[in-house]
Amino acid sequence: MKAILRLTALLLCVCLLLAGTACDSGDDAAGAVLRLALDVIPGSLDPQLAESDEALLIVRSCFEGLFRMEDGAAVPAACEAFDLSADGLTYTFTLRKGLTWSDGEAVTAADFRFGLIRALRPETAAPEAARLSAIVGAADRLAGQGEEDALGIEARSARTLVLRLSEPDAHLPETLTCAMAMPCREDVFTAAAGRYGMKADLLVCNGPLTVSRWGESTIRLTKNEYYTGDFTAKSAGVTLSFGDTDGERIDAISGGMIDLALLSAQSVGAANNARLAVARRCDTLWVLWVRPAAATVGDPAVSAALKRALGPQVIADVLPAGFIEARGLLAGDLKVGRSRVTNVISRPAASPADPEGAQAALVEALKRYDGTLPTLTLRYADEDGVKSVAGRIAQQWQKELGAVVNIEAVPAADLIAGVDSGSVDLALCPLTADDGRAVAALDRLAKWIGAAATDADTPEAVAAKETALLADSHLFPVAQSGRCLAASDAVTGARLDLEQGLLALYKLGKE
Repeated sequence: MKAILRLTALLLCVCLLLAGTACDSGDDAAGAVLRLALDVIPGSLDPQLAESDEALLIVRSCFEGLFRMEDGAAVPAACEAFDLSADGLTYTFTLRKGLTWSDGEAVTAADFRFGLIRALRPETAAPEAARLSAIVGAADRLAGQGEEDALGIEARSARTLVLRLSEPDAHLPETLTCAMAMPCREDVFTAAAGRYGMKADLLVCNGPLTVSRWGESTIRLTKNEYYTGDFTAKSAGVTLSFGDTDGERIDAISGGMIDLALLSAQSVGAANNARLAVARRCDTLWVLWVRPAAATVGDPAVSAALKRALGPQVIADVLPAGFIEARGLLAGDLKVGRSRVTNVISRPAASPADPEGAQAALVEALKRYDGTLPTLTLRYADEDGVKSVAGRIAQQWQKELGAVVNIEAVPAADLIAGVDSGSVDLALCPLTADDGRAVAALDRLAKWIGAAATDADTPEAVAAKETALLADSHLFPVAQSGRCLAASDAVTGARLDLEQGLLALYKLGKE
């Protein structure tokens, strides 16, 4: 898993130097190729499906929406200008002149319309598509009802896109920076026959970079020669490699073989010892989850007793390196509106463990059953150091409640899928929010326990929802962790982007 520490600024610049190539403080070494090591090679670069760090990093570099986030605000990108009607219900966007795909074809309003229509198809299951619900007919489409022609999305001309809303949404420009709102060319999508975005020749791009090569363990991005926008590529190209161990990545940076790498939290010390620059953000919650429908243990009174037996002091000494105590259900660097959680929401201290009260409550709760708990299996994400945390939780329940608890390691992706589908009864798993938004994290947790979504993306609404979820016996926050990037301390040029994914490989401003 990835590391944690509070960043002192939203953006961190790290200077790119190739071996033997110097650059001064204002220069991005435009002729250099950035070499970046990440975790897992994406299976698809379809913008409407992009969700992992790796996929979002590439999609945001190779595609451009109507807006991009810059310094906490949505600024025009493919959009040259926009008008909002007096009643707040109609947005009219004018595209920049000369927008072009990476194959030389013109980008039109119809491409943005088709991208949004795809995002709203229930079969697409686009991450964050619910943020488009204010568009006329969007909620019905997401629910599998209504017709696409009834959507309030109109390509009025080649350069004019009109969005009609059923209620005002002042945050729509920010929503349109999301990957799922990127343009999609219908003829390329149709020709791909279900494999759109799965190979370099099965997609076209409209951003500052484009996918030029896609192998089994590497992806190569090069400058898009047709791109004329304001967010220019920071280097001549990017070579992304996948699959090495943390130790191999640290050695590769130290030896000048790569410039930047994603590391797990447990490797931060090794990176520091190697004199690498390390940038971190805290955006991941480790949560203990009990399936509400699980036999016996899912009973709210039973799960409440299990939760009552735990507290931060129980697991403090076994947290992996780079993990910290959870203060609620939101990691500190998640966004609320345009601010960070730790800046706008007060975080009360967690309640201490109450073993005696837990034991009495469990005895009372089990009277409706046969008086004993069934054997429990706590499944945990198979990440370095997490076994110790799962083991300590199991030991606490065995010691204080007389429970019989087995623990089982499961790949993180499989465990989260099991929680999503309800095929797992008891899990210790990581939750990283889409695009770093607090609302997305809370709504995922709410879905896991069958609760309603968050009312709005405001500090008041987020704090109220977090408080309500914390009161639920089926959720127990265990720890926070985050993402970590390491580089030679001599390099600059790639931004750690807290607003739109892992890294920004482009800059605002013409070269």
